Amino acid sequence: MCTVFTDKNNKSNILAKNYDCFIDGGMIFTNKKNMKKKSLVMPPEKEFQWTSQYASVTFSQSGKGMPLCGMNEKGLIVEQATYPATVYSYAESKESISCLEATQYILDMCSDVEQAILSFSDFNISNQSGKIHFFLMDKGGKRAIVEFVKGEMILVDGNDFLPVLTNSNYQALCDGTKQGTSEYEDNSFMRFQIVRDELEKETSLTVDAAFAILKKAKRQDTAWCMVYDLNVDKIFFQSKNQNVKTIDLKDVFSNENMDSCLYDIESEGEFAWQPYTREMNRKNIEKFYGNPVMLQVLNLPDAKFVIDSFDDHIQRIEEGII
Repeated sequence: MCTVFTDKNNKSNILAKNYDCFIDGGMIFTNKKNMKKKSLVMPPEKEFQWTSQYASVTFSQSGKGMPLCGMNEKGLIVEQATYPATVYSYAESKESISCLEATQYILDMCSDVEQAILSFSDFNISNQSGKIHFFLMDKGGKRAIVEFVKGEMILVDGNDFLPVLTNSNYQALCDGTKQGTSEYEDNSFMRFQIVRDELEKETSLTVDAAFAILKKAKRQDTAWCMVYDLNVDKIFFQSKNQNVKTIDLKDVFSNENMDSCLYDIESEGEFAWQPYTREMNRKNIEKFYGNPVMLQVLNLPDAKFVIDSFDDHIQRIEEGII
């Protein structure tokens, strides 16, 4: 579950998100441009390959290159929330990519929301991966929501739509028409309404106001809260029992020769990048896919197979062996 929003007047250039998951923690990664990459999919799906054009900073529980969200050097943000009814479109002629890799691809290859929307036609998102819908925003203030319903891509964009996304069909959320009577659906609609009501009180969203709204929409299993401020190129984030920390993206994107870095979200003290290592990345993967409940939820085989596959795939990309 997750809650994503920006201001209703499209004036602030601020986007906020609660990431909800029963597994705590995660890592933040820097991602370089000019990196050759390919997707991790199971046959008979075909691998998709690309070379990154833009650097980015991403948040992940599944390892580097498998992000839940992030922002690139052009000021494009890709966010997402779980949407269980998702059925991705499929074309036999196209290669496939997971939903997490789709987020990385968009950040790697697109400079704005318009390009990001078009990029969904470049690949199939594997229906064996997680079921999510996407929230896009760029530095120019353009915003869009992308969903996949019954195999069709649904696009919501413009400046007059409700800029809030939780874990149900977007139009149903706006209309107040629940698709079922489960606790999951009830909670999704409740958080949508909380944020919707709070945004009505804000003429121009600030970072502090965004965190205050996130607090009201918080769940017991909220792993972290984050606010992107495109005005100053910063990401503010707060994990459980930690103070708000700041990532200055100018420092990351101004150094084209910067080695790959990471940061453990649960680290104590001030924010400071650490050198990327395979061991730390694997730790990230193991905590998530080593949880038997997560394997069951995602309908995955045994943990060792999944962890080893992700670890090896990511390392080969880092070493340029694809």
